[in-house]
Amino acid sequence: VRHKHVAGYSGGMKQRFGIAQLLLNNPKLIIVDEPTAGLDPAERHRFLNVLREVGTNCTVIFSTHIVEDVKELCNEMAILNGGKILKHTTPIDATKEIEGKIWKKIINRDDLDENEKMFNILSSNYNQDNTLNIRVYADEKPSEDFVAVTPQLDDVYFIALKQDEPELV
Repeated sequence: VRHKHVAGYSGGMKQRFGIAQLLLNNPKLIIVDEPTAGLDPAERHRFLNVLREVGTNCTVIFSTHIVEDVKELCNEMAILNGGKILKHTTPIDATKEIEGKIWKKIINRDDLDENEKMFNILSSNYNQDNTLNIRVYADEKPSEDFVAVTPQLDDVYFIALKQDEPELV
């Protein structure tokens, strides 16, 4: 395919081509911005493996909103908001720090507003029966109907953003 134009390649092939070009000069630092956005799961996995391999010989700064990519690839991480570093740690330490402080409860979707007033809800997602799983950050069990869950990097991200919100008076 050496005579094929790069424009005809898939997104993943274009990404790999860009990395190959980068590596020609043997850089000590590589900065990639949202490199896996738009890639299918198989291509995303292959590209992360390429970045992991490249990162053994140089420093890779990896900017992404895909928390799974951070967990899978990064030794260190920083959460930024508005150009300000909110947290600088490792993915493992970040989740250990909030262990025992993340709680889950299933609610009816009509009860979300009420629960938002009572609890520090980090995130919510729908179940197949249209109920919601809410994830709450609290030092102690918020109420009897909550269960402790394993912290995730998403939780770390949402906590950092919530702590950065201006106080409403």
